[in-house]
Amino acid sequence: MGISVDALQNFINIKFFGDYKTFAKALEINSVTLWRILNYKTNAGEKFLTSLMLYCKRNGLEFDIFFIQTVA
Repeated sequence: MGISVDALQNFINIKFFGDYKTFAKALEINSVTLWRILNYKTNAGEKFLTSLMLYCKRNGLEFDIFFIQTVA
């Protein structure tokens, strides 16, 4: 299971009108970190995932909507 960049980008497009910097502020992370994840320059790390999880909890969202579900 890994982060779905498509789901993340879709969420940003819908909720933040495509403004990843505003979403980064909402997550309380550096916008460069989010840009790198969205552009496949780096993988989502512990800090990002924790921030995303806390954001989801605060906003009543399902955390797993941002992940690729794989069948083993």
